[in-house]
Amino acid sequence: MVRISSFGQARRARLFATVTLVALLAGSGLGVAYASSFSCPSDFFKGEYNKDGAAGSINDGSSAFEYKSWAWEKDNTKYICHCVRNLSANPTHIDWKEIGLSGWPRLHQTLFAMYSYDAKGVEKRDTTIEYGPVNNSKNQIVPTLYPKIALEEKDKLDKFADRVISAAYDGNDQDGSEGPSHLSIGRIAVPDSEAVAGMTDEEIEKYLADNNDAVSEFYMEFRSATSQSDGKITRLTFDCSYELKGDSKRIGFKIADPALQRAVFKSDQPVFADMWTFGGPMTMSGELEIEATSVDKIKTETSLMQIVGEDDKVLGSMPIVYFTGQVPK
Repeated sequence: MVRISSFGQARRARLFATVTLVALLAGSGLGVAYASSFSCPSDFFKGEYNKDGAAGSINDGSSAFEYKSWAWEKDNTKYICHCVRNLSANPTHIDWKEIGLSGWPRLHQTLFAMYSYDAKGVEKRDTTIEYGPVNNSKNQIVPTLYPKIALEEKDKLDKFADRVISAAYDGNDQDGSEGPSHLSIGRIAVPDSEAVAGMTDEEIEKYLADNNDAVSEFYMEFRSATSQSDGKITRLTFDCSYELKGDSKRIGFKIADPALQRAVFKSDQPVFADMWTFGGPMTMSGELEIEATSVDKIKTETSLMQIVGEDDKVLGSMPIVYFTGQVPK
């Protein structure tokens, strides 16, 4: 079971959020039919990834890892995924900067972030993978796959917007039905937040070298969807389904975008869940009323779901893609 703390009661208003926490049956819930069967390939340099994909490995004598960035299509939906796997004996901090994917994977453990997108093709760009403790980190420039952006849009990009383009819109939805949606899926590895509270990255790295089992695996699916009324988008919904495997007993959630944080958690502060044995994934959800707008005017943005400790230290992160709209005054 899970107990959520540090957010206020949900209430309905013109701007409102509902926060719920329910158990899902194993194999059901948010996109699990597809996502539960997904994993990064066991061999990054074989298997399916198109000619525009990128894969490589890094070994500087003290750190070693491999990475892969590729795109594919399944059931008429396009996906991009970024994976990085630790090949070092001990857990190490890895931060794929522009992607927003970070954590502390053990030997042969993989961090990944995948999302659906709609764009005419893909393109490669150089990004940075930072590894090792923050105060003594190393950097490696790697080719990374992105949805292709029209030239006229490139000057409009903000810090996160270049990770995705837009949802696949369907204008044939009936009133009250669900409209377009975004799906983001990720898996990261994070140290036990209570065990490493107050530690620097260097201290965490030393602690994990002696306590390999203190790393837990966090898996998440985040869906941002819309609902229509009279042919207009009037409501945004957010669903976060997650599982935690390992010895961590307490985990903190924080969305980097303050508006989305309030919509999902009804709080400006991190939300903590106390974990103990439970037979399936859990979910948190929220919704937001917006001014009625046409489906082609709805905006897509990207933020980070961060896993934090009691001291507010970010222990890991993954990108999430979501819709935004104008809140009624």
